[in-house]
This record gives sequence, C-alpha cells and structure tokens, in this order.
Amino acid sequence: MSNLRSWLGQKSPEEIEHFLGDIPRLWLEGGQLNKLYRLLSNYEFIEAKLNHPEFGIKTLIEDYELIDDIEVSHPDYSEQTIKSLKLIQGALRLSTHILSQDPNQLAGQLSGRLVEFDTPDIQRLLQQIPQTNTTYLRSLTATLNPPTGPLLSTLIGHGDSVNAVAVTPDGTRVISGSSDNTVKVWNLNTGAEIFTLKGHSARVHAVAVTPDGTRIISGASDHTVRVWSLATGKEIQRFNGHSHPVVAVAVTPNGKEVVSVSVAKINSIKVWDLETAKEELTLKGHGYLVRTVVITSDNRVISG
Repeated sequence: MSNLRSWLGQKSPEEIEHFLGDIPRLWLEGGQLNKLYRLLSNYEFIEAKLNHPEFGIKTLIEDYELIDDIEVSHPDYSEQTIKSLKLIQGALRLSTHILSQDPNQLAGQLSGRLVEFDTPDIQRLLQQIPQTNTTYLRSLTATLNPPTGPLLSTLIGHGDSVNAVAVTPDGTRVISGSSDNTVKVWNLNTGAEIFTLKGHSARVHAVAVTPDGTRIISGASDHTVRVWSLATGKEIQRFNGHSHPVVAVAVTPNGKEVVSVSVAKINSIKVWDLETAKEELTLKGHGYLVRTVVITSDNRVISG
C-alpha cells in the first residue's frame, strides 16, 4: 500500500470515493485489522482523504474512532498500534484549524507534531512523506504541540473575539458566542463547525445549554435573550425585556426557566419561562452592575 497514490490514480471517481469512504469500516467489520492498521498509518491515504471533496479533515478524524470498536480478544489486537493510531488522530485533531484552510500543510503538521515518537507505525508514516515528493519543512525535533500535551484542538471560524463557551450535557458539542454577533456549534471530537446561528444584531456575551441538550440560550448587546434549536440551528424564541446588553444567562436544572443578567444598574436580573418566553420575575437588590449568574441544584440563583 506504499504506492497508494498511483493505485488510486488508476481508479474511477466512484471507486476512489468507495475506497476512501467505506473500506476502513468494511475492513473493521470483516476483522481485517492489520489492513486497517496499515491504512490509517499510510500517509497517502491520509492525504487523499483530506483532499477529497466528499470527505476532508472531519471524516478523516472520524476514521480513527473505528479502532475503539476493536475487541481486545481479537487475535490481531495490538495495543501498541492502537496507541500509535490515536497519536496520529490527535495530531490531525490539533491541526484541524490549519488543514481545513490549507491541506498542503499536512506533511509539516504531522512531522512537527509526531517526529519525536519512535513507535514503528509513526516512524513508517513519517518516512513515507519524502517518498511522495511533497515539498515541506521537515522537522528534526518537535516544533508543534504534540498530541500528548494539554492542548487537544483549536476551533477556528469566528470573525471576532469569543466571549462565552458552553458544552452540551453529552460532551459531544461546544457552543461559542462571539463579538461577530454569532453563535457557533462545533463537533468537539473533530473540531468541525456544525452550525452558525445568526440573528443577534450585536456582540454575543453569554451562552448556555438546556439540561436536556436540545436548546441553546444566548444573550447579547442587542438587549435580547434568544433560544435556538440545537438540532436545526433555528431560532425558536426571543425574550425581550432588558434595556441594556445581556451579559450572562443560565438555565434552571429542570430546564423550565432561564435567568438572564444585563448591565443595567437596577432591574438587571430577570427570570423567564422557557416555554412561553414570558418574564416571571425581576430580581432586585444589587446596587451596581451585575456580571454573572449561576443556579444551584435546588434552584437558588447566585449573582455577582
């Protein structure tokens, strides 16, 4: 499979798409683990899938999730190889924000992140790069964050500063709010952008997710609180009532009410019915600006 690029060059577009898209899964299902191991550590496969218009970095990273389904009892199970493939996946994940913009950076990204790992699978992968006649800056020592470090990925796409983030209860998606007036939904595993939620007319300061993971709450400088469907990315409701920018939002544990905070000096904390969008309460007591709010498990509101 070291000459995969030439082999693919002899295939029809349909055959190429089938090979890149289906073969990893089919080899796993057929128990052909050694073939799957070699494929996922083959530079030309990684390069081909990254550059194919039907796939790209997101689906490439997802291929490495297949190895999580390998049974330890399988005769070809290899703990060392699986660790190596996870390192390759980690390097790709760290490079997502670069490779999604410029796939030609693949060789340099892998080399800079993996060069100091001496496992056979990784060294074989790196040795394949010069054989492809790819022009790149070859790293003799690690020059980029390795996949074993604290940084896992960088999500890029907002056009201005990011002011708030939240994670869905199942841990699969990240929500971000930005001064570019948008809210974005990201796949936490692959780093791919799923939705861009547009509707706010000014910078977004706060985001939250309902406990059932179905809705996003956002607050912005346009004085509104908005509710979005996490399934469709569409706006469901809008809460109007604040007279100043909304800087914090929170959802009660039962998912029935939303608490929002604006930078008004008085009447800045409001409680809303999530289903009807009606204001239930205005909490008074602070003598100056309120910036943050959280809700306890027994529905007490804490503000500061």
